[in-house]
Amino acid sequence: MIIGYRLELDYPLQTDELRILLRNASLNSTECWARKMILLMVELGAVNWKIVPQIEEFYYTL
Repeated sequence: MIIGYRLELDYPLQTDELRILLRNASLNSTECWARKMILLMVELGAVNWKIVPQIEEFYYTL
């Protein structure tokens, strides 16, 4: 998760653009696992790249 955090600090505009691209990719994906992993990346970025219990429960125990 450190890499994502550093990218956010060093390249804020690019990571914002990437977040939008990932969100759009998840909407267009027909594969459930791909959509789930893309959304995981978006959510981790939203919580400063820390795995919180709700994210862990939703993405890792289903």
